[in-house]
Amino acid sequence: MSPRRWLKPLPMFWLLYISLRHSGHPEWVLSIFGALAIVLGVAWLMKPKPKPEIAYLGPVALREGARCLVCRDPLSGDVIHCGRCHTPHHRACFTYVGGCSIYACASRRAA
Repeated sequence: MSPRRWLKPLPMFWLLYISLRHSGHPEWVLSIFGALAIVLGVAWLMKPKPKPEIAYLGPVALREGARCLVCRDPLSGDVIHCGRCHTPHHRACFTYVGGCSIYACASRRAA
């Protein structure tokens, strides 16, 4: 972990500490900081989550003349798809390589 991750909450800590130390009403300081923490937490929870760019719609029919990327033979017989990028492979070729043959994918599970 980077040191910045640990230093990020320090200004808020010192602000709270100094406010509590020099305030005549620490309960007000705590209630204000508590409300601020709740508002920031709700804002963080409501932040939109990134959506997946690729939606897999199920098994795709192989095109005529499709070839395995490992052995370059036509795809027929025992064909499986990569679990991440859904690239078709022969089962033996997928096992031989140890996963997907696409360099950027490198998934080890089959769909």
